Amino acid sequence: MDAATALVARPAAEVSAEFEVLVDHHLLHVQGPENVRMHDIVRGFARARAFEEDSRDELRQVLSRLVRHYLRWADQADHLLYPHRHRRGLSDALGSTRTPPDHDRKRWNGWLWAGPADASTWFQREWRNCLMLADHAIEHEMKENGALLVHALSQFLETQGRREDAGRAQETAVRAARETLSPATLAQALFELSFTRFRIGHHAAALEHATEALSIFRSSGDRRAEAKTLDRIGIVLWTTARYREALAHHQEAQDLHRKAGDPHGEADSLGYAAIALWHLGRYGDALQHLNFSLDMCRRSGDRRREAMVLNNLGNVQRQRGFHRDAVRYYEESSAIFKQIGGVQNEAILKNNIGGVHHYKVDYPSALRCYREAITVFREIGDRRNTADALNSIGAVYLLMGRPSEALVHHQQAEGAARDVGDPYQQLQALRGMADAHQACGRYPLALDHYHKALDISVPYQQAKAHEGIAATVLHLQGEQAARIHWRQAL
Repeated sequence: MDAATALVARPAAEVSAEFEVLVDHHLLHVQGPENVRMHDIVRGFARARAFEEDSRDELRQVLSRLVRHYLRWADQADHLLYPHRHRRGLSDALGSTRTPPDHDRKRWNGWLWAGPADASTWFQREWRNCLMLADHAIEHEMKENGALLVHALSQFLETQGRREDAGRAQETAVRAARETLSPATLAQALFELSFTRFRIGHHAAALEHATEALSIFRSSGDRRAEAKTLDRIGIVLWTTARYREALAHHQEAQDLHRKAGDPHGEADSLGYAAIALWHLGRYGDALQHLNFSLDMCRRSGDRRREAMVLNNLGNVQRQRGFHRDAVRYYEESSAIFKQIGGVQNEAILKNNIGGVHHYKVDYPSALRCYREAITVFREIGDRRNTADALNSIGAVYLLMGRPSEALVHHQQAEGAARDVGDPYQQLQALRGMADAHQACGRYPLALDHYHKALDISVPYQQAKAHEGIAATVLHLQGEQAARIHWRQAL
């Protein structure tokens, strides 16, 4: 109804009355309190009449009104759902404030909805229409507004795991921004496309897009966007096991956020740096960074980021062997994500809780959690976390005395990790394959896989690889030959 009112630029009461007539004659189908759908015959007739009777300029004005209508609504939904997100200002595109005409809607502090839940419902109902409209606008000489509509949708699509839809739309937005020679729009589109590429495991493309965006943000003097992009590059780097490079990027981002007086951005950088520190074995520093980040997230009211930090605190504590603390953090994180939504994050938590069951020797519960998580990862195209879950399943099967099944899962994980360029998961898979071969008495094969793992490992993982080599050499050559590897593990 609201879209139709914007389309014809007439009072809502008049449009509503005409809709009722069309519904009574079964020419419109009511699909819900906010949604109607044209009969196919009516749609075809209306389309034909529009092209026959309306001029190109009139059609362009209609499209402009509709795009601006959806841009206003999407922008408000985005602000309500993701208040801490770094975003483009839309005042120039909208030509006024973000608040659209009332259309007899309830307002909440000047907004169109009663709160974030209503904004989420609107996005769930309209995101496909928004993407089709953005694509149509870009193809019909409204490239800037079409790209901005994609921008307004990007965080929602990411949260919902709609990676393929987001990627297609963001590629179109990048192309449109290049054609309009709009550096700010191009940088933002590249920034968002880089994260979508990262999420589906295309790390080289993610780095390329983020690096180009960084150059544009630096040229324009947008220091906050520069810091956000440095953090994005750091995320890709630690995912590909380049932990020291990642740490340097997050530290640089933290300095920029501090100089800009942006404590929320600084909290983000600290949280990301903590992950690099954790993988470097600096657990104390990682915990310090995460606790500081958690405090700042709570002060700013960023519930989504708070939940992510809690999850990472759980990961570090689990790695340190403090499983009770890990469970507490995971439960706190899970409670938040159940309130605010986030398909991927809930699956990651399920995978992590599986790890706690794993430690407690509750293997059936661990397998159930891992399988529930991997189903979601596969649905949303998250190959990196798919590899993680496969490795975890393999490790459980090995402990259950089923090395053949363990080997199959680690082999699948190794292939997935290699495809996405994730050395950490590839290393876990190689070690798991070696452990499975060793359990089956295939010691030469086990030794070969341990050496492959050693070649790509960082210090902690090198120690684990040497531990496996020592156990294998013990069977092949005896205690004296194994001692040197035990010493290296220590």
